Amino acid sequence: MADSEQIQPPVSAPEPPSLRPGHLSSGHSSIDSPTQGTLSGSATAQAQTSQSGPLKGEPIFALPVNQVSGLFLLMLMLSVFTQKLPWENWQAPAESARGLLASSGAITILWAVIFFGMQPWKRRPASDWMLWWLGSTVVRVLGAPILLISIYFFSHLPALTVLVGGVVWAMVGLLAEAIIVSKSVSRQTASTRKQ
Repeated sequence: MADSEQIQPPVSAPEPPSLRPGHLSSGHSSIDSPTQGTLSGSATAQAQTSQSGPLKGEPIFALPVNQVSGLFLLMLMLSVFTQKLPWENWQAPAESARGLLASSGAITILWAVIFFGMQPWKRRPASDWMLWWLGSTVVRVLGAPILLISIYFFSHLPALTVLVGGVVWAMVGLLAEAIIVSKSVSRQTASTRKQ
C-alpha cells in the first residue's frame, strides 16, 4: 500500500511543438494544425479591427465648439469687467483690479488655446474624445500655476489678487466647460443609441 500511494514528483507539461526551437510542426496532429491557424488568423483580424477603428456602436461626434466659444467670450468679457468694479469704495488699490484682469484674462486665453488645439470640430469616437479632453484638462491644470507665477514675477502685481483671481477663474471655467461638454456628449450618445 505504501508503494502504490507513493507521492510522485510533478510532471511539467510538454511544450507545444511550435514553441520548441528547431522543431518543425509536421501537420500530423489532428487538432492543432488546421484549426489553430484559422483561430489565430481570425483573432488577429479582430484585434486589428478593434485597434484601428472605433468600437462597435461607439458614437462618433464633434465637441460643442459654439457653446464653448461663447463661454470663453463671456469669461473674457467678465474679466475686463473687473476694471469697472468700484475698487476705491472697497479701499483696494488699483493694482488689485489689474491683477484680477491679468490673471483671469490669461487663464481664459490659455483655456481657449488648449481647447481649440484639440480641434474640437473634428468628428472622433467617444473613447478618443475622453483621452483628448482629459489630456487637455491635465495640461491646463498644470499650466495654470506656471502662468500665474509668471504673471506675478513679471508684472509685480499683488500676489493675492493674481493667485485668487487665477485659481477661482480656472475652476469656474473648467467647471462650466465640463458641464457644457458632458451635456453635449450625453445628448449625442443618446441620439446614437436610438438609431
